Amino acid sequence: MTSIKNYTINDVVQYLNFIGIKVPVSLKKYLHNTAKKEIYVRSHMSINLQNFYCHNFQVTNSMIRYANIDYLENILSWIKKYAKNCLQSYKYSNLSVKINLIKKVNLDLKLTDYLDMILQGIPNFRKKFYKMKKKGFIDLEKYYGKPNEGFSIYISELDSTFISLSFSDDLTVDNLVDLAHELGHAFYNESFKPQYFNLPNIVKSEQYAYENEIRIIKKIDMKSSLKESYCLNYLLQLFLYSAYLSFMLKLMRVQNDIEYVEVVKLFVECFEDYVPLKRKLSSSNIENDLIDSIENNKFDEFNFYYVMARFQVLQNNYAFFKKYVSNL
Repeated sequence: MTSIKNYTINDVVQYLNFIGIKVPVSLKKYLHNTAKKEIYVRSHMSINLQNFYCHNFQVTNSMIRYANIDYLENILSWIKKYAKNCLQSYKYSNLSVKINLIKKVNLDLKLTDYLDMILQGIPNFRKKFYKMKKKGFIDLEKYYGKPNEGFSIYISELDSTFISLSFSDDLTVDNLVDLAHELGHAFYNESFKPQYFNLPNIVKSEQYAYENEIRIIKKIDMKSSLKESYCLNYLLQLFLYSAYLSFMLKLMRVQNDIEYVEVVKLFVECFEDYVPLKRKLSSSNIENDLIDSIENNKFDEFNFYYVMARFQVLQNNYAFFKKYVSNL
């Protein structure tokens, strides 16, 4: 996860304190200011079509300033082909088992051993990492109240990145991927010292993070089934983000000339285009998925830069993915 904007020291301290993460001693002096909670709570949209159209129009307009629609749709057409080749042969239940392997299988070595492997592959970053760790900016501890989702926040005033991950004693492949991902973001911050996270910077930061994931998966000696599980997870996320992005672009074109029933139908079409699995889905389940997606702000810029970054990294590492997902 990355941030769309840069945070001041005070922003970061208040945010960490609000979501239940221990504030590093070196930053506690900034805790005296009181943050407004509404700044940090994601706003939930009511199921109001006019509100949703307006939200979607604003988001898609900000995206196409960076990449025009024809370019985006060309990328989406390639991804649709990958999705069709990759997923049509899988039953949903079988795919679920394969995907969950990286979340269930424990690794043999300790976190410190894998951390050393990751840092070896990031030139000139080891010294910076241990400075961050000394300041308390690397929080890998699992404790009560801490969110499970990993994230990194760049603090430009300190030229440093705060990383939060929640690991138990039994390290899984998924944990390792999360660690490599967030360190990839930190390395991007160290290399470019971005003053503002606009869309091009975010896409580049995500590319660094995904490339770092793949580098460590390639390097570690593990069963082929685990590498296949990683590749399928990566691809399925790309396909899901693409379904959302495709829906947003199509909805922007029709805008107010569409009823709610047609909105649901359009969502189903996009979902089936990019996630063509063998399964039975009722229309009520699809509608619930749409409502949940709207309420939880799934239709935002995240889909754009995740698709852009994941697609580019997939192209860069196509031979690796093809080795473990033969139908790609």
